[in-house]
Amino acid sequence: MRWSDELLAAARRFQAGLRIDSLPGLSNLLDRVGADADGPGMHPARLARATVQGENPAGLGMLVYAPEALAPRPPLVLLLHGCHQDAASFAYDSGWTDRARRAHAVLLLPEQTVRNNPARCFSWFRATEASSGGAELQSLRDMLATGCETYRCDPRKIYVVGLSAGGAMAAAFMAAYPDIISAGAVVAGLPVGCAGSMGEAMGRMAHAGPQIEDEIWAQRARVLAPRGYGGPWPRLSVWHGEADQAVDPGNASLLIRQWRGLHALHDIPTHDVALAGRARQRTWHVRSKAVIEWWSLAGLDHGYPVAATAHSGKWVLPSHIDATDRIARFFGLDG
Repeated sequence: MRWSDELLAAARRFQAGLRIDSLPGLSNLLDRVGADADGPGMHPARLARATVQGENPAGLGMLVYAPEALAPRPPLVLLLHGCHQDAASFAYDSGWTDRARRAHAVLLLPEQTVRNNPARCFSWFRATEASSGGAELQSLRDMLATGCETYRCDPRKIYVVGLSAGGAMAAAFMAAYPDIISAGAVVAGLPVGCAGSMGEAMGRMAHAGPQIEDEIWAQRARVLAPRGYGGPWPRLSVWHGEADQAVDPGNASLLIRQWRGLHALHDIPTHDVALAGRARQRTWHVRSKAVIEWWSLAGLDHGYPVAATAHSGKWVLPSHIDATDRIARFFGLDG
């Protein structure tokens, strides 16, 4: 779909009416839409700031993308940006706004604040602390409740996706609310409970660890779950570039081991496929359904992989495999 001058003018009027200074990234987003007339179909007027119902103890911001053609009981995807990213640009560059439109789904975009973290990183390494990471988890839960209630979403189709610090936070969120999340995707992230401070987090980003048994890793995730929760656990898609220089790719292996422990799965995948030497996909199935998948991408540095023909941006990298397309298939949002 080509963007007409009239549509762009209408978007600009919408932008002015919403006080664009209160919507980080949306101004640049509209500039890119105007410059790229053949880009993914996103209606800027459907991306708006929403008020979080509930306590929102971490004071996170929230944007919502709700396509006009929503399903009667739409799916909902919570998309968590990485450090030094803004939510709107990441949603557009990664292709999730376009995917939400095609899947008739609601897209929630939490925004970390500089007050919580100068680099706008989610505090995944302090998930058990009520005053920091735990507060952010609660805020994300409040956002999810707000979105589900507002759009009457299908409670069986609630998903979370995150990149880097957002990916590690997505894993923590799945561990904390396994009875709510159906499936999630962690891109260039880390396992739950691998660090408890900023210093430890930096260390684990450089060198994955510790090398402990799957069940011990699983127990570190269970600590966040509701008391006495015994399952089922969300399905998980893990993505990591083999040339990642910011987060040790070994963290992907530990995250897989953690989720294998939660699902009580063997270490040998049911499917192990190499794709032309560029990627390797390993999948674990339960009763013919993919429960865990692990994508290792050769030559990819730290970032979110998108098709080479798609948009790229800060920490969104062109690749021979599009993560959003594959993750959507894993979730069942491929139409």
